[in-house]
Amino acid sequence: MGGKHNYNNQLTINKIDKLTKEYQLTGSGNTYVIYVFDKDQNDLDNADNQFEKDVKNYCKKHGYELVWFVKTVEEVMWGSKMKKQLKRTKALDFIKKTRLRMLKRRILKRMIM
Repeated sequence: MGGKHNYNNQLTINKIDKLTKEYQLTGSGNTYVIYVFDKDQNDLDNADNQFEKDVKNYCKKHGYELVWFVKTVEEVMWGSKMKKQLKRTKALDFIKKTRLRMLKRRILKRMIM
């Protein structure tokens, strides 16, 4: 998405539509769209609270699943925090290598608890 605030921009919507249609032509079973965001531990930030509310409403309206991590996405996917300047490179690497399929259960279990 290029940043969490792009969840509902036209480029993101077009990409979701394109990938969903491609899967329907070649895949079997249901298609799900799952948004995953990290959530600050500070509930006092009004902008973050409004963002959370907007995302929840958007996902509900479109029938999308929504997952919030209190840890950063990087901690969940890579198992550790990383410098801000490395996030984009690491995210692209993650997508290219389809690491989502290889995500270790123990990392997720540790983050959920």
